[in-house]
Amino acid sequence: MKLERQCAWCLAKLGPNTYRYTVDGFVVCRAKRRCFAAQETQGLAERCAWCGSFLAGHECYACKQLACQCTCVRCQRCSRKLEMCLCPKCKLCGSVFVCPCWTEGNIAQKGWGITSEDIVLKQTAADFYLLYNVWLDDQDDNLFLPYAHKIASLFATYTDMIIGGELRHMPTLFAHPILRDAINDIVARSYSPGQSRSLMWFEWSDLRAKYGLDALDWACSLFRSYTNHSCGGEPWARITELLQLYLKKEISPVLFVDMCFGLEHNGGGYFDKLWRPQLSGLRYILDINLSGEINTLLKHASKSTRDLYTQISLRGDKNALVTRAITD
Repeated sequence: MKLERQCAWCLAKLGPNTYRYTVDGFVVCRAKRRCFAAQETQGLAERCAWCGSFLAGHECYACKQLACQCTCVRCQRCSRKLEMCLCPKCKLCGSVFVCPCWTEGNIAQKGWGITSEDIVLKQTAADFYLLYNVWLDDQDDNLFLPYAHKIASLFATYTDMIIGGELRHMPTLFAHPILRDAINDIVARSYSPGQSRSLMWFEWSDLRAKYGLDALDWACSLFRSYTNHSCGGEPWARITELLQLYLKKEISPVLFVDMCFGLEHNGGGYFDKLWRPQLSGLRYILDINLSGEINTLLKHASKSTRDLYTQISLRGDKNALVTRAITD
């Protein structure tokens, strides 16, 4: 007969020689057995609204129904034992719990596959524009286009994610029914703007996976239907259209990356959802690029890009060392 190795209540390890108690089908340790017995004797026992076992008063933060800690509030994604968790829904009211492990950074990583550590924006911009300039003269040693594709893919994923986050601010009167239900559900389950962004990022990844480019069409229409507000509106409609153009391959990865940098340079706030501490450095590099100061750009570029420029200088190709604007 297989022996349970953990107390169903407190998860204490139970050795092979530890005496096991069973309460309502749950194997528990000695301390909890005494607690259960005392509660029953004194008539103070509470039962879990989900599974019926005895408990000490944990509850769903939304519907306030009692729920046992061992069964009802274990995070199914990170396996941490928490009083509130985003991952399982309350079986009584359908509300989603809020898990401290499920931060914006974790949702970006687990839901979208990106992290703030994937790139350093300042170096990325410097490499991108330096490689672009030598690529125009076929001096890039075939480095630029693979690099542009890599950065474009990352920026497209990031753009998609933040579009979803922005949707939570939108009034849903004119939204597509599927999108309206998702936004209303997120807002109802959230107790802070920051937490609603996390939930919306998570929900949006599912909507995009299920409905594809149609979900972006719904988002664009919703942004454009609401212009009298600091959130959403025409700027976010244009961002959504930019992503659609890239995903439909109507613009090149090179132009898409350049336009993403332009969104930050011209308006600000584009990269702040994941790379806020890096924004001042990025804007500095974008200014330097416009002024054509190659030597300054090289100071902030990666070693491979600096080495390439050294080789070009040794070959005496001066035309490749002049910055030019991107056109497509």
